[in-house]
Amino acid sequence: MLKNSFKMYEGEGLAEIYKVIYNDVINADIIAPRGLKTKEIICPQILIKNPRNRLAYHKDRKFSLKYALVESLLLIGKTNELKYFEKFNKNMINFSDDGKILYGSYGYRIADFILQIINKITKDESSRQIVIPILKIEDVIKDVKDIPCTINMQIIIRDNKLNMITNMRSNDIIWGLPYDVFMFTILQEVIANTLGYELGWYLHRPVSLHLYENFFELFENVAKDFEEVIYKNENNIFDWLKIKEDYKLFVDGESNGNLFNKTYETIYKIYSKVSD
Repeated sequence: MLKNSFKMYEGEGLAEIYKVIYNDVINADIIAPRGLKTKEIICPQILIKNPRNRLAYHKDRKFSLKYALVESLLLIGKTNELKYFEKFNKNMINFSDDGKILYGSYGYRIADFILQIINKITKDESSRQIVIPILKIEDVIKDVKDIPCTINMQIIIRDNKLNMITNMRSNDIIWGLPYDVFMFTILQEVIANTLGYELGWYLHRPVSLHLYENFFELFENVAKDFEEVIYKNENNIFDWLKIKEDYKLFVDGESNGNLFNKTYETIYKIYSKVSD
């Protein structure tokens, strides 16, 4: 049996998850895929009981709220153009093969189907078929920089609560996890708002949850001291689509970005109260 693997970690929010998983990550097995030394836990289940508790603050973990918002908006935007991703994260060019597009863009793959998925839920709220695939078989053999880390999301409604499970092939605990939890729980809540369901639990299931060597020290310094930040998103899917379009027009120079900036400021006011 692999050390510290196949375990459930539960918490009200992301900050608590970091505390309960800390020791197992520190003591995890070390592997070196692509020659990069990492500590790895295989197949953890991360249960966030209150998905609105989706942010974790620490002064030494440089987390970009604007980029987190951008990712959550572009999840419902059919685009793979790099310019929309790199506006607030210049490092995204490192994931593009040609400096123009991102092969693995999630929204490019699923945005056209979100409204149809919402409609399918209205026809059968007990359905076990509400799966949103991202990773494709052809991705596995592609030689590109941006292979999707997320396999799929699944929505399941029970007791009038809309719950979500995200399955991932790979997840970096210090860099990727905070953005993924924010992005997917935002989608979960926006769909719940649209359909009038209560927000249920969120389950995050990476096959490989890992910590790269260059983050070993940072993780040890911050993981047990994250503070919780609760952000409630009251938008429905149609509101969120308008904000997404406003953001794209803003990047294109055709809008002053009022909707986007107002949304960001709402999140920042909550976040800054914790960080002050």
